[in-house]
Amino acid sequence: MEATGGGELIGREPERARLTEVLEHLPVAGGALALTGGPGAGKSALLSWLSGTAQTRGVRVLGPPPPRPRTRG
Repeated sequence: MEATGGGELIGREPERARLTEVLEHLPVAGGALALTGGPGAGKSALLSWLSGTAQTRGVRVLGPPPPRPRTRG
């Protein structure tokens, strides 16, 4: 799996299909989601894709704020 610089997720079609199903049922059933896996498994890239997809569908996404850029001081 690879995330491109433009935010597009390459690969993981089965996971994306399942997460899309979850998004489609949220207005009816509600829900929460937890992604698990080892280091480097692509959880952050998949979650980023899901968050963007959900927001474009009008779903409120809750989570921590994005990290602040580091400043040299």
